[in-house]
Amino acid sequence: MRIMTAHIYGYGKLVNKTFNFNEGMNLILGYNETGKSTLMSFIKAMLYGHKKNEREGKDGSIPENRKFKPWDTDKYGGYLIIESDDKRILRVERDFNSKSLTVFNEYNEDITNEFSYSKENGMLGQDLLGMDFECFTNSSFMCQDKNLLYPEDKEHIAQKLMNISESGEEDVSVVDALKKLKESVTFLGNERTSKRKYNILISQMNEETRQLKTMKEDNEKCIEYLSEAEDLKKEIKKLETEEKLCARKEIFDSVNKSTREYENLVKKIEEVENELSDVDIDAYKKKRGQFNSDKKEYENYKDLQEIKKVLYEEEKRNSKNITFFIIFGVIVISATAVLSALVDIWFIFTSLAAIPFIVLILLLRKKNLSLNEETKRIEELMEIEKELDQTEERIKNDNLKNDILKKYQEMQKQILEQQDVLDYNALLEKAEVYSLKTVKPLYSREQCIGLIQTKRERLAVVNAQLDRYVKSDVQIASKQELISVIGEQLNSLKDTQKALEYAISGIEEASKQIKEEIIPKMNQKMSEYLYRITANTHNNLLTGSTMDLNTEHNNSIRSAYSFSDGTLRQMYLAFRLAASRVFSSSKVTPIFMDETLVYYDKNRKKSTFDFLYELSKHNQIMFFATDIEEELLYKKDITVITLN
Repeated sequence: MRIMTAHIYGYGKLVNKTFNFNEGMNLILGYNETGKSTLMSFIKAMLYGHKKNEREGKDGSIPENRKFKPWDTDKYGGYLIIESDDKRILRVERDFNSKSLTVFNEYNEDITNEFSYSKENGMLGQDLLGMDFECFTNSSFMCQDKNLLYPEDKEHIAQKLMNISESGEEDVSVVDALKKLKESVTFLGNERTSKRKYNILISQMNEETRQLKTMKEDNEKCIEYLSEAEDLKKEIKKLETEEKLCARKEIFDSVNKSTREYENLVKKIEEVENELSDVDIDAYKKKRGQFNSDKKEYENYKDLQEIKKVLYEEEKRNSKNITFFIIFGVIVISATAVLSALVDIWFIFTSLAAIPFIVLILLLRKKNLSLNEETKRIEELMEIEKELDQTEERIKNDNLKNDILKKYQEMQKQILEQQDVLDYNALLEKAEVYSLKTVKPLYSREQCIGLIQTKRERLAVVNAQLDRYVKSDVQIASKQELISVIGEQLNSLKDTQKALEYAISGIEEASKQIKEEIIPKMNQKMSEYLYRITANTHNNLLTGSTMDLNTEHNNSIRSAYSFSDGTLRQMYLAFRLAASRVFSSSKVTPIFMDETLVYYDKNRKKSTFDFLYELSKHNQIMFFATDIEEELLYKKDITVITLN
């Protein structure tokens, strides 16, 4: 892959800047604070994004996503135009504010989904360069402070190279894989373990087999219980039929009793109806009204008897007065008659004296006749009152009898409601329906219920014994199926154990073969690069699984740290470039270098720069520097970009 263009919308101090790169060597020159490190960080961030959850360092350093926030714009991002190894032109756009990335092809079609990029990992470079972020920053991306490797960097490269040397993949560790496989074998267990899956399945198989044997033996012991249970069910069914018969008899007896009560009420109703009088209420009311009207003129008296008494006393007084006046008149007339015999004038007086007495007697006599008539009228009213009182008494008796009739009729209604029928005929029909005819119950209903309860309790005991011991064909078949399943699991586990053993053996053999190829390849590249970098001075740089660098010098093996700092830096440069080639064996990776030669002497600078120029014919190189000697550029086709 090579980078053709980098355009920055806003990144640190760089705003709306475009940089065009060519194949081969690209030399980016600029004094301090002109944006070299910013441009280099922009390209890295476009490929791999910013580190996730990066915090402020103890030395006061701030996370990259905050460090490179644009100074003069809100737009935080940009795009790269790149040419992939398969000659496709891609445009990679990234917005660091929204943490989004989009990839377009040469037809401006969105092809982001073709890559494994996600917001969680943010690493498009893994697809394009064939290495993850750590491998990239420890090999192809050489910052000014990365000319030597720190222990943690060596450890990471060592792990990645070991993975490659063992499995052929930088993220696949054969050691870890073998460890997991052996842990799986241990986890499955065998005859020599006690609590592993294998042992658990064996224990389950033995226990289920024992239970199946017990189930079959228990079934044979429960024949008598089965027979008793059947007999109890038949007896309970017979008693339930008997109990229903008793219940039917109770209903029949209840209906018969209700029928007799209903018929008795019918007779009582007839008797009461026969006792009712034939009083004409309207005539009574009319006669009572007339009587009350006639009696109204005597309202000053207590009752008619008192009026009769008053009239009798008055008539008696009048009779006494008449008798008195008669006697008195006779005496007077007799005396006058004697005197008139002597004197004639007394006869006249006698005649005149008799007239008042006669008139008075006649008046009293007339009044007595009137009183007698009044008395007769009073007696007639008294007779009418007596008759009305007798009629009223009969009406009261009729009302009482009507109340009794209503009570009897209500009792009839209650009887019909109690039996849930509409009328007497329906009551008779119900009695006919529930009549037992020739069948009679042997027990009372209470006896039936008691016997049923006793039989059911015994049946519950028998069933409990059967549930405890007897197992159905389905249960036995289920147990046999479970044993079969456990057997299959055991067989599968044994097959898995064999497969794991074969896998361990195969991986170890394959790892051995790959390791024999990768480490030598790494050493071959380091030696080749170091030979050219040091102008043929050193040609045998070797490393192993610890990534310690050793070389053969003057027929003895010496550590790289026994040489001068200049030579040591050249050795680590060869190490990084060789690691980059191994990491991205299937990709052509650009190499980024920031002030890599700043500590080199003149000869080392020339030999190293000449080598890098030759290497740029295969890998695009972005070489960032403050300045560079003209003699290093002599007769070299190099693209120079100057930052102001």
